[in-house]
Amino acid sequence: MIEFGLQHFLTGIDALGWTLLAALALLSLTSWTFFIAWILRSVFAAGHRRRFAARVLGEENGIADAMPPVPGGAACEAALLAEIQESLRLTRAGERFTAAGGLAAHLTRALRQHLDRAAVAREGGLTLLATTAATAPYLGLLGTVWGIYHALVRIGSSGEAGLAAVAGPVGEALIMTALGLAVAIPAVFAHNHIQRRNRLAQAALEDFATTLLRRATVPAMPAHGPVGERGLGLAVVGRGAEG
Repeated sequence: MIEFGLQHFLTGIDALGWTLLAALALLSLTSWTFFIAWILRSVFAAGHRRRFAARVLGEENGIADAMPPVPGGAACEAALLAEIQESLRLTRAGERFTAAGGLAAHLTRALRQHLDRAAVAREGGLTLLATTAATAPYLGLLGTVWGIYHALVRIGSSGEAGLAAVAGPVGEALIMTALGLAVAIPAVFAHNHIQRRNRLAQAALEDFATTLLRRATVPAMPAHGPVGERGLGLAVVGRGAEG
């Protein structure tokens, strides 16, 4: 009689099967570790970024000369503010940025460089999730094919036939496919969730940069302009980058 079941599947697995199981376990562990760490880091950093931006944009008279305390997670916003402050300091010292096309053009290019760097930095870790989502199902499928091959060999050597003799061992082999999907599906969810949050964070950072740019070039700008004006500001920064 041919035995089957989860325990029999684990005891009968060979070196390749254990290698595939170890690879799936490693991919799952690293993906979940990265995702949980990213969530914790993102939650704390988002609050720090909002408070830092509110403190900077709460200034009534343009851009403050001194850098306010920079909390953890607001390094990108601090870099944008430092770029603005340094350019304004040079302007007060007599620099006109003639070769760069004026202060506005110089700041537009400088802020766009910082924004591009921030966007690239946010991509870190997404390769791991994408690789897990794309690879895990195929690792599981390979394990299933290998398991079915060995199951058929055992059935042939036992001399038994019929649905009962085939269904159990083949069902055991399908466990590998299920494990591959169990690893891949959370990775797909995590990848899409992080991508969406990154887009939102990048949009907020561009809005912050645009407001700083307008305050630096138009010091009389109100503390909080209408949403429509900020949208035009994003277009200004984008055109500067393209130029």
